[in-house]
Amino acid sequence: MPIYYALVGKSTGGSNIVLCDFTSYVGNFHDICSKLMPRIEPNTMKTWELDEFFFHYINEDGIIVLCMTDKEYKRK
Repeated sequence: MPIYYALVGKSTGGSNIVLCDFTSYVGNFHDICSKLMPRIEPNTMKTWELDEFFFHYINEDGIIVLCMTDKEYKRK
């Protein structure tokens, strides 16, 4: 039940950019999350489901925190 990938980003005038990211696993996490970044809405908290993974994000006041977990990981 690990967190596979995490990033911190910034929402600026309709576009979202990654400020930093980290993973200790091998995979295409960055590619997947770069496709999800444009879908992040201002001042929201959501979870997306993709295959056996969850992508949780919080966007508050233009700061984005996103992580990728497996489905067994608790949401809170």
